[in-house]
Amino acid sequence: MMGPTSIAPKKISILIPIHNRLKETKRTLHNLFESLRQVEHSDQIFNVIMIDDGSKDGSGDWINLHYPSIHVLKGSGDLWWSGAMNRGADFALHQLQADFIICWNHDILCSLDYFKNLLEILKSNDHLFIGSIIYDLDVKNKIISSGWNFNPMTGKTIGSYSRDVDNAGLTKIGKADWTGGMGTIIHRKIFEKIGYWDARAFPQYKGDTDFCLRTKRAGFQLFIYSELKIWADFKGSGMPPGQSWLKLLNSLFSRKSNFQIRTEYLFLKRHGKSILSYRGILSTYFRYIGGFIKRKYMI
Repeated sequence: MMGPTSIAPKKISILIPIHNRLKETKRTLHNLFESLRQVEHSDQIFNVIMIDDGSKDGSGDWINLHYPSIHVLKGSGDLWWSGAMNRGADFALHQLQADFIICWNHDILCSLDYFKNLLEILKSNDHLFIGSIIYDLDVKNKIISSGWNFNPMTGKTIGSYSRDVDNAGLTKIGKADWTGGMGTIIHRKIFEKIGYWDARAFPQYKGDTDFCLRTKRAGFQLFIYSELKIWADFKGSGMPPGQSWLKLLNSLFSRKSNFQIRTEYLFLKRHGKSILSYRGILSTYFRYIGGFIKRKYMI
């Protein structure tokens, strides 16, 4: 690992994959550029890359018209999340010579001092892998994630502040094994050592988790900073089981679902170190299917 010398970045690229949902994208971009404007000469440090993976609602044209400084990369609709991030990261590292890449979402908001705080963090230490505190957009002080720890023997993940309420006891700088794909700051050295996201095994869900665990295995520590605050809108995420058995079955096999069995199996096959780790799958699906049955027949 590097010594105590700080890393003052010259170029930082913000990657935002999109697929329709222009309304949420407009809100996010307005907030993003408001926060960037708090940084002096931000246009010389930051650039925004949007990967439009086959949107049919005019997102790409609207962005080009209203935010001409944004680099818009086009996909045909088959990139999914990991493929879109790979396309953006490759462009940022090789075409724009970015020092850091920031993972962003089209449906999140950040504090106005987010990027100002980030630059102070990068100037004051040598951390190459940094995460944000994620709050619920609908419940402003409810923490959804401050990073997670993964136990390869049991297959379980534990988040110390998950679903908790923000309070004065929140650690200023925490450590974690993984964080989600929003507000994650990654130095180019990490990509040079481990490569990009695994779009083949984890095209949509678990791509961010797998990347973080591979990064940890390569010797890079993930640091979570409490002053990097993001509010996420989870209403449009994932694929709900619905109220029919057919929809439930589809949610177990669709890439759009964060309960796809293939994804869970491949993840534990790669990162689990014990047969006991697969018990986590059984527990997850017991609760998931049990919850469906309860909603369908007991409410």
